Amino acid sequence: LAARAHGAQRRDCHLANPLVQASGTAAGACPESARALPAALLRERGRHELARPLLEEAVQVLEQRLGSRAAATLTARNNLARLEYADGNVRRAEQIWSDIVAADRAEPLADARPVLAALSNLASLTRDDGRLELAERHAQEAVERTPPGEPELAARRIKLAGIRDAMAERRAAETAARFFFSQVVRQALKPLARAGRHGSCFHGSTPLAATDARLDGPPPQPSKRIRPCAVAALRHTVARQGRM
Repeated sequence: LAARAHGAQRRDCHLANPLVQASGTAAGACPESARALPAALLRERGRHELARPLLEEAVQVLEQRLGSRAAATLTARNNLARLEYADGNVRRAEQIWSDIVAADRAEPLADARPVLAALSNLASLTRDDGRLELAERHAQEAVERTPPGEPELAARRIKLAGIRDAMAERRAAETAARFFFSQVVRQALKPLARAGRHGSCFHGSTPLAATDARLDGPPPQPSKRIRPCAVAALRHTVARQGRM
């Protein structure tokens, strides 16, 4: 079984690596500096168990040979973060992408493509997490820094527009929820005001007994003078509004 698994790994490496095929290298002898390419293809094919060791080794070797700020190194780290995200390691993926962006913040990289990819990936991650304001900032920066004519520009613009649409929908939902709650409170206060006039739910006089015009202003603050029947009336009104 071990031999069969090793053979399958060698075949996947050979088939996924066009550099190996073009050079005529024997199957399984993936060049160290080119491991990021077959690993990315294996990840896309869902072979995460084969892609992970290749990606981790590619990052290590590329950092040693080219440096941590080289475009090839950062591309390999981007692919590793995408694998982490696909495996559900969201915080690990976010950390890798954030580190790439932070490196560029400290000193702009000569090749910005890996940074722009990291920004776009962070926009997707934070959007899916519900952090839409942060997602918008990442997506907007990715769009603004992508040169015209780049094939990724259109997709990044679409992503930014989608995030802004989601933000608008959330604001509309929050406004509707506030309006609904205000209507529930107003409807609940009407029987409380009538009960207050007759002294059935309040001890003595109460500001609610003055006029119904009071209901057009902000609701009164809760008082210990309200009897249990007032609380019951409020609960009944909230339940009735929820069924509408």
